[in-house]
Amino acid sequence: MKRVLIMSTLYPPYVVGGAELSTQQIAEEMSRYYDVSVITSSPDKNTHREQMNGVTIYRVPARNVGSWKRPADTKLKTALFHIGENYNFPREAQIRSIFDEVKPDLLHTNNLAWLSTQIWAHAKKQGCQVMHTLRDRRLLCPYHMFGHGLCHRRCNFCKAYNLRHDSHSKHVDQIVGVSRDVLEAHLREGLFPNAQSHVIHNGVKDLYNKPYHPKPPYTFGFLGALSQSKGIDQLLRVWPKMPPENRLLVAGTSGSVDSDQALKEKYALPNITFLGRVKPDEFLSEIDILVTPSNYWEPFARSILEGFSCAIPTIASNRGGFPEVIEPDQTGWLFDCDNDDDLLQHLKKITELPTGKLEEMSLRCRERYLKDFTAETMLNNYRQRYMKLLNS
Repeated sequence: MKRVLIMSTLYPPYVVGGAELSTQQIAEEMSRYYDVSVITSSPDKNTHREQMNGVTIYRVPARNVGSWKRPADTKLKTALFHIGENYNFPREAQIRSIFDEVKPDLLHTNNLAWLSTQIWAHAKKQGCQVMHTLRDRRLLCPYHMFGHGLCHRRCNFCKAYNLRHDSHSKHVDQIVGVSRDVLEAHLREGLFPNAQSHVIHNGVKDLYNKPYHPKPPYTFGFLGALSQSKGIDQLLRVWPKMPPENRLLVAGTSGSVDSDQALKEKYALPNITFLGRVKPDEFLSEIDILVTPSNYWEPFARSILEGFSCAIPTIASNRGGFPEVIEPDQTGWLFDCDNDDDLLQHLKKITELPTGKLEEMSLRCRERYLKDFTAETMLNNYRQRYMKLLNS
């Protein structure tokens, strides 16, 4: 049986976003055909080896200043962390040791923060095929090109910071973007010069649980991290100007109890409800329109796909991978995230739509999900990529 080694910054049960869930879906599906192992970050300073759903998991310590659980919190620690992320030779040695133990035929890397891109070079020396999935812009910028406002191209600092990553990228055979946007952003900067490129959109489980029958006044919903990059501030800023009979449900946290409480107090309106962490299917069953106002280069929002599976239209910013998912006035709406008034006008326009129009759009959302964004579609696309690489 062919052996596959998958790498990801995090792996369930440790989850902060959709990347970990998608990686788990791929690992467990491919374990039906291959001997699959995973290297991921440890929740503590120890190395752990375990089995989960047919997959062998190696959890390795960060060996750096801070960790994904406790990020560096001062300028000095942050500087030391960035140095350690690029030149952490003890961590790289441990990852190489596990690689040599597994002896994979295919290395499939995903998010690599707290791990290392050096493994690409080591894998090629061992004659292993290498595939990487781009799920964010961290290989271009440690702040995902949103460190000091939005960046359209890499600055000189980021070019220098990522010089080692850029050099390692020449060893990758196949590069996959979860959106055309994130893939082309890396290719424009000269990364992965020897790789064949492909787009494989994320896929999600079907959360459909009831027919979509919206009734005015409408209930809008935000599902995600309560952070500036996700656009929650912009949404809450314009919401007080909305007709008061409409409701806004806000699901998610910032990771800080104090920050969450401050946000609740700042926007304490009768028609805004903060729910904290929720199960996506239960949340989506309570709303008529999903709002995804991210103002950074979000590659691909899992929440939109989950909304589509429940036949729920989405209003989203016109940035990142969103225009690849949303067809304006067909499955949702796109607004200019640099313009508060544009978001407000779109929201108001939606409140004036007849329920028949929304029901038509909901049917298209459901059709688009079944055609392009099921978990089965995503996994089948990765299976084809694996087969091609392993048979080459």
